[in-house]
Amino acid sequence: MYNNYSVVSMAEPGWTVYRIRTKPRSFHLSIYDGSSGRPVAVLRGNSGDRTIDQADCAPLVGGALLFGIDPSAWVGKPLEMGKMKTSAILGVELERNLILVHAITAAAELMVTWGSRPAEPDQTAQGTDRPRRMTSADFVYPEDYVFRVERAALHLSDACAQTALVDDLARYPSLMQRFQVAVNDCLLKAHALGGRTNERR
Repeated sequence: MYNNYSVVSMAEPGWTVYRIRTKPRSFHLSIYDGSSGRPVAVLRGNSGDRTIDQADCAPLVGGALLFGIDPSAWVGKPLEMGKMKTSAILGVELERNLILVHAITAAAELMVTWGSRPAEPDQTAQGTDRPRRMTSADFVYPEDYVFRVERAALHLSDACAQTALVDDLARYPSLMQRFQVAVNDCLLKAHALGGRTNERR
């Protein structure tokens, strides 16, 4: 139910994840409260054939700084993140799927940094210090593989959130076949890795 803001357990301290519904898209908006650095928001989702993965230290809703505005007041206003602007928000709800929340917040935490590295040029606006996107190259073995698996989990979560995806793929047999092969391969690899980690407990 939209506009329900009861507290749920978050995977990463300081982060809250909302599901934002616009017409015709839905996105996940992760907000960090700045308890160990500066506040930041990370928007993830899909727009047409583009994947949206945008971080911003000064996100705007209806032209005003988003931080401190009650989520119920976002409805009816566009969200601006970096160079991206959504259509008017139709609904907001806390994401309650804790597996999805964990994947999103873990990836968001890795994606941003609180000034320990310079911002990427295309993410820097005059007078602001925006966070940069992190990649596996920022880590050394074995942490780089933790980062890669967390990103893979996030991509799978995004696919799961697209409720019409399988029906849409059914219209394209060659794409459906590729999708099925990829999903089955993911299941096999996840099962193998899960077995190894369980043995270490």
